[in-house]
Amino acid sequence: MDRFGVAISGLFEDRCWLCFHLGHYFCSSCKDKFLHSYNEYKVLPEVDVLIAFAYNKAVEFLIESGKNTGYFMILRFLAENVSKEILSNSKFKRTLLFNPIFTFVPITKKKRQARGFNQAENLAKWIGFYLGQSLFYKFDVVDIFERLDAKSTQVGSNREARMRKISGNFVLINSPPRNRPIFIIDDVVTTGATLSECAAVLRSQGYRDIYGLVIASH
Repeated sequence: MDRFGVAISGLFEDRCWLCFHLGHYFCSSCKDKFLHSYNEYKVLPEVDVLIAFAYNKAVEFLIESGKNTGYFMILRFLAENVSKEILSNSKFKRTLLFNPIFTFVPITKKKRQARGFNQAENLAKWIGFYLGQSLFYKFDVVDIFERLDAKSTQVGSNREARMRKISGNFVLINSPPRNRPIFIIDDVVTTGATLSECAAVLRSQGYRDIYGLVIASH
């Protein structure tokens, strides 16, 4: 389905986004077929990242559609299911007891002006909302980072090259309490360079309890 298809399907919320059969947003058949729980860690130099789902064409489609269209029901659907994965992970669920702060990987001001939103920010807000509903608590979602203009695209680069390109590209614009865990949310992790750099910036300022959270690993 292309972006026009996503927009049209949004008018018919009883239709599946993938197959157009009856089924609220994502029919049970497509969900069973494509949304496979991964719930594993990717250990990076500065942060351990929880990966919610196995990466496949359907998950890629949902992520890219949300990023390109901003259709909020896609983000809500992804955030709701990521929240369930967090609650099923004993380590992350235990961390929720220590009043964590949710934040997100930023995009450049230029890209935000062009797109009108940051998908990672919207994901963070919805994940905080759904976790709060489940645990009867209101989690803080804080804009911590600013991303400076990228030196060049990271697409197709290996981890070493990505780290060179993004080194020094993130600065703190807010300093939440250092005694609370921090979850950094992004949609996809590839080499982990971006999440590692964000975590390194926090660690340089005395933060220690830092986790990454993504929908899938590419």
